[in-house]
Amino acid sequence: MPRLGRALAVSMFVLGMLLVPIDGAGASAARPAEAAPQVPHFTDVTTAAGIHVSGLGNASAWFDYNADGRLDLLATNSSIPSERTWLYRNDGDGTFTDVSQQSGLANASIRSVAIGDYDNDGWPDIAATGYGFSERTQLWHNNGDGTFTEVGRFAGMKTGNPWRVSWVDYDRDGFLDLYQANTNADFLYHNDGDGTFTELARQAGVSNGAFSNDGAWADFDGDGWPDLFVADDGADHLYRNDGDGTFTDVTLQAGVSDSQDSQAACWGDYDADGHPDLYVVDIDATRNHLYRNDGDGTFTDVTQQAGVADVGDGRTCDWLDADQDGKLDLMATDHVHKSKLFLQGPGSKFHDAAVTAGIADPFDVFNAAWGDYDGDGGLDLFVVGHDGNVLYRNDGPTGGFLEVDLIGMASNRSAIGAVVTLDRPGSSPTRSVDGADGAYGQDSLTVEFGVGDAPGPFGFTIRWPCGSVLHVPRIARNSHIAVTEGPLCS
Repeated sequence: MPRLGRALAVSMFVLGMLLVPIDGAGASAARPAEAAPQVPHFTDVTTAAGIHVSGLGNASAWFDYNADGRLDLLATNSSIPSERTWLYRNDGDGTFTDVSQQSGLANASIRSVAIGDYDNDGWPDIAATGYGFSERTQLWHNNGDGTFTEVGRFAGMKTGNPWRVSWVDYDRDGFLDLYQANTNADFLYHNDGDGTFTELARQAGVSNGAFSNDGAWADFDGDGWPDLFVADDGADHLYRNDGDGTFTDVTLQAGVSDSQDSQAACWGDYDADGHPDLYVVDIDATRNHLYRNDGDGTFTDVTQQAGVADVGDGRTCDWLDADQDGKLDLMATDHVHKSKLFLQGPGSKFHDAAVTAGIADPFDVFNAAWGDYDGDGGLDLFVVGHDGNVLYRNDGPTGGFLEVDLIGMASNRSAIGAVVTLDRPGSSPTRSVDGADGAYGQDSLTVEFGVGDAPGPFGFTIRWPCGSVLHVPRIARNSHIAVTEGPLCS
């Protein structure tokens, strides 16, 4: 049976940072080196867990809204005019309790969500878009008592044609800003630090007057400033952050130009070279695109060689280590075809194992959110779409793991934009804390590394969003820890 919950243990200061072991199972017996890779098996536990998301699912997210150490689940549907939102509290025994009405979220009409603590009060908030045109961006403030209050008007959110939101601290001032992809000019809300925002997309150079479907952030050039990729119905855009509040469109120079109705994009360092790579999901096209980051500001399209072209009928994507072997895998979903789980094998080649893993259906998945809700180290999956809304528990087998919760102090409290690099001989696997994932929703903010058979202990390096760097040594295999940043950026 999975280990449930995350028991808080002792704490210690490491180089001025608070390091809290949450789970520390220690080293466990490694699998034989000659053992063949195994596909993890996922079990549909939707009904048994008490999850009942009805209608045409659209958005989902894992986050710990009540700070009890367990991942809770947010989900929405698009069954207009009866659309609604669900918030499920994780009870720690494999089941969830529907707290939608008590939370104040039940009647919210939400197309997309992004989770982040915009006011740095320790409670994760929700940014959201609705389904209407000429509609104001929603901002749901977490009151810290299990309830949320919509404060978008007070915060200065504008009326537009909203589609997708994502959190980022683009100017690295310690407060989360918000990007919104629209069906007309996009928005970039600068967080003024007093609970209000100022819209600056045009001044920043990222207004993009076309139909934008998704905005994905990553520091693709390694200069410490988060850059923006916009998936568009027309030509996509890669905006390099110039570090002065403005951005430069480098799409053509970088080699990531795509005009095939892109629905979503996701960043992940699949080849463990320390540079984030880009996967773009297209619909009404011949295939998707995997762009390998060459480390010099340019990308190479390696889709066919890697085996992740799919069928060009895409909805969303997600990078994750499904089998915890230390290599990033890729999930891609489609409109009228089964979902794909591309497991990475030798030589950065992928093969689809979704049918064997048990997550190929339902098809037409709009959003897939990953998080370790039962605390056993395996990443679990919630999918929402037009053919069903399902909670899949990851029952393994999987390799060892290291899970890290980052708490910003000099940086934004959610540590969105932080990059963590695991110390592994011969490679530099990195994971980042993202302010949104794929289309419409968000994975857990926990940083997750698979370590395969390696016995540990493990060290890793954190580059905080403000720019400071911390090395954390000797963490046991199969541990879940929290690291709190120091109050000063150094």
